[in-house]
Amino acid sequence: MRYVRPSTTRGYTLVELMVVIAVALMITVIAIPVLAPALRGRQIREASRELTGYLAAARTRALQLGRPVGVWIERFGNTNNPLSGSTSGTPIPPKFYEMSVTLFMAETPPPYAGDTLNARMVVVGGAGINGGRITQMSNSVLATSKNSRLIRPGDLVKLGQQGRFYIIQRLDNSTGKDDNGNPLTIGPLPWRITPVNQLVNSVVPSTPAEGVSFQIFRQPTKSLSRVLQLPGNAVIDLQFSGLQSSTTQTSSTFDAISSTSGSSSNNILKQGPVIITFQPDGSLGALYNGGAPVRLAEPVYLLVGKREKVGGDPAPDDPEVVFNFQDPENVWVAIGSQSGLITSTEMAAVAPDSQTPIQDSRLFARQAQNQGGR
Repeated sequence: MRYVRPSTTRGYTLVELMVVIAVALMITVIAIPVLAPALRGRQIREASRELTGYLAAARTRALQLGRPVGVWIERFGNTNNPLSGSTSGTPIPPKFYEMSVTLFMAETPPPYAGDTLNARMVVVGGAGINGGRITQMSNSVLATSKNSRLIRPGDLVKLGQQGRFYIIQRLDNSTGKDDNGNPLTIGPLPWRITPVNQLVNSVVPSTPAEGVSFQIFRQPTKSLSRVLQLPGNAVIDLQFSGLQSSTTQTSSTFDAISSTSGSSSNNILKQGPVIITFQPDGSLGALYNGGAPVRLAEPVYLLVGKREKVGGDPAPDDPEVVFNFQDPENVWVAIGSQSGLITSTEMAAVAPDSQTPIQDSRLFARQAQNQGGR
C-alpha cells in the first residue's frame, strides 16, 4: 500500500490579520477626503438630472391636458422633516425657508363660473386698500361655508367678462396657515377683492343689484401622485433662484426673506411654496410666490446646490466659498420663457471683484440655453 503524506496548510496569524486590517484602514482614511468631493458632485449632478426630468414631465402633462400644469417647490421649513423643526415644535431657522428638497406636481383647476348659466356675483365697490366686497353669489355651491374651503386667499376673479382681474382675500387680510398648519381658506361670504397690481387710488366698481357673471381662477393645487425628493445633501437654493431680472442677492425673486423698509427688523418671511406653471403650448405660464400670479415673460433659473451653503454659511472645507452660486460643483437649471426649453449648466466661475455676481454666474446658463442646452 502506498502511503500518502497529508499536506499541511498554514493559516494566518493574528498579527498578520491585524497588519492587513491596519493597512486597509489607512487606505480608507486617505481615500475618503479624495472621494468625498466627487461624491458630493455626483449628488448635485444627479439632483439636477432628476429636477430637469421632473420639469419636463410637468411641461409634457400641460401639453397633454390642454391646461396649465406646473411644479410645486415646497420650502424645507414647511416639510414634515425632523431636521426642519416643523414636527418637533422647535423654532424653524429662517434659512430653512431658503431651500427646497421636495417637489410636487401642481394641477391648475379649470375656471369656475357658477353651477348654472345664470350664476351671478354681487360686489359692493370700494377704493384703496380696502377694495370691494363680494357679498353674494347665486347658483354657486362655493358660496356656502362648507364649500368655500375650495377658494383660497390669492385666487383671482373676473367680473362680467371685462378682462380685469381682482384678488380674492379674507376680510382680515390674513394669509398663510392656521394654527394647525393647514392653508387658510377664504371662509364664508363676504370676501374682500382688490385689483391685481393695485394702485393707491384703485377703485373696485359696484355691480348691479342683480349681480354680474363671473369667473374664479383658482391657484394650482398640490398633487401627491408623483413626488420628487432630491438625493443626498442636494437642495434648490431659493435665495439665488429666480427670474432673469433678479440679478442681485437682494432682489432674488424666490428669496424667502424680504424687507419692506430696508431694515432687517421689518423683514417679512415668505413661507408659502414657489409654483411655476407651463402653458398648454409648452411655454412658461405663471409664477406663484406668496402673492398674485405673475405672468412669466423671461427665463427662470433654479440653483441646485449644497444644503450647508444655503444662507451664506462658510464651507468648512473651503472658507473662500460662501454661497452656492460661488461653488463650481453646483448647477443652474434654466427654463426658457417662450419655448419652455429646460437646460442644466455647471456653475460659472465668478470674479471676486464682480459687481453683479449672480448675473455673471447665470451667463453660461443663458449661453447654453441659446445653444440648445442639454
